[in-house]
Amino acid sequence: MFSFRFPSDVVNNKTIKELMGLEGIRVKNLYYELAAKYDVLWRGRNYKPGEFQVSDLTNKCITVCNTALYSLITACVNSMGLSPKIGFIHSGSPLPFVYDIADLYKAEFSFDLAFSITKEMAGVYLAERLRTAFVQRIIDKRLLERIPKDISSILELKNDSSNHE
Repeated sequence: MFSFRFPSDVVNNKTIKELMGLEGIRVKNLYYELAAKYDVLWRGRNYKPGEFQVSDLTNKCITVCNTALYSLITACVNSMGLSPKIGFIHSGSPLPFVYDIADLYKAEFSFDLAFSITKEMAGVYLAERLRTAFVQRIIDKRLLERIPKDISSILELKNDSSNHE
């Protein structure tokens, strides 16, 4: 999982805890880079379950995009006959494998979109605009084709479709 985000020389000889720390730093830096790129005020990731309305606009957009991403990945994982409950990095939640896989795509499909659309929304959360932009990004970047291929690659699954002719 981590080798998809970091060069192999960084991943080798690191504990999961160390790799999770590196991932946290990578994501935090990415937030600040995107805030600068899109000229958006950023005070940090702030998400409290059940308190969506108290979040700032960018955090709302990230939360909505992440939720949609989890749904798509759950559908892909289930369609592949895999368990969303068996994670490699995440644990203690209903969908650890889904969260593991989602981390591969959040930068591109949640974070970048959230920051880019925040400026466009000019302080007003526009749910339909965000949904439309998210769906268009999924289509344009062919995410529904990428997810099964990436999962198969990560798990080193062999494609046995030739046996079902």
